[in-house]
Amino acid sequence: MDDNSNSFAASLALLNVTSIAPGQSVIFAETSNLGTTQALFVNAWFGGITPAGFTMGSYSGPGIGLSTGGDAVNIYNAAGTLQANVIFGAATAGRTFDNAAGLTGLISQLSTVGVNGAFLGSADGRIGSPSVVPVPAAAWLLGSAFGVLGIFRRRRAA
Repeated sequence: MDDNSNSFAASLALLNVTSIAPGQSVIFAETSNLGTTQALFVNAWFGGITPAGFTMGSYSGPGIGLSTGGDAVNIYNAAGTLQANVIFGAATAGRTFDNAAGLTGLISQLSTVGVNGAFLGSADGRIGSPSVVPVPAAAWLLGSAFGVLGIFRRRRAA
């Protein structure tokens, strides 16, 4: 995974998840302690009850500097071939970007409660969607000490 430098050479490995199936949502957090991070995330968003099919991975290391002013996320396979790319504008505090359509390229639609499965987080009423694109670590939805890269939803195969 890489940000808007669009460089496989500068990318970081996504850990604890080996593949993302078509239509699957996965959350990646910038952390070296996935167990603690996942427990905090599940508590904040789901009241401590892990939903069926919930998948979370991690990444860490230098080079990824996701920005609240707009950025990109590029996902590559092990050979360096681009698999998915999203670009997003400035973040809105407490909101994720809605990518229910599974688009690549520019994403600007914000999640709205009741639309495409978006809901209020149980901790503080921030809006999240099961089909969102990355929200920068600096503006993570829950404002915690660790960042969440975001939730990826892979397009269904044609």
